[in-house]
Amino acid sequence: MGAKIRLFHQVPNPIDPILTSGAVMFGGGSVYLGAYLKEETIALQKQAHRWVARGEKLGVQVDFKILPRGRGVVDSIIKESKSAKSDLVAMSTGTGTIESVIIGSFTRQVVRSSEAPVWVIRA
Repeated sequence: MGAKIRLFHQVPNPIDPILTSGAVMFGGGSVYLGAYLKEETIALQKQAHRWVARGEKLGVQVDFKILPRGRGVVDSIIKESKSAKSDLVAMSTGTGTIESVIIGSFTRQVVRSSEAPVWVIRA
């Protein structure tokens, strides 16, 4: 079939969900941003390597790109989709209150902004 899959993840700044949704979130303890970004990036790389191996077993070419920081999540997804000339953007979304604030707002914005069709998967 010749399918190719690019896994892309922009590690969000912990404040991005609040800014994109307009919601106020309260939590305990502080998190050093540098440590958060590093740990999140390492965990995502491990997960991406597992997906690449799974794709190889199925005969599907899979690669990944992880941006540890930079522009906003939505802008990153849109720009990556355009540069890769994606035929489809697939995103997951949560169903709980926190998930809908953190993930849902990003997904909603990508659906509204993407030139490619967006497949939303309930996680």
